[in-house]
This record gives sequence, C-alpha cells and structure tokens, in this order.
Amino acid sequence: MPPHKIRQEWLALDETAEVILQHSITLQSADLIRHSFIWRNRSICL
Repeated sequence: MPPHKIRQEWLALDETAEVILQHSITLQSADLIRHSFIWRNRSICL
C-alpha cells in the first residue's frame, strides 16, 4: 500500500475544537503540553 500524502494546515482554535468534537478525538495531557510547547516556540520564531 503506497503512503498517503498528508496535508498540514493550521486551524483556528474554534475550528480545532469542532474537529475534535466531530471525530471524538482524545488527547492525552502529554500531547497538549507537547503541542503547546511547539506552538510557543514557533510563535517566538516568527
């Protein structure tokens, strides 16, 4: 099976919340901490 191409895009906070609710996505606290750390570093670099 060939690998799928993944398109990455940034969502607004309300869009992200909607996707999480629609797909019943569960996030572990470690995931939230990791993503917030990445986001903070990214925003500092801009």
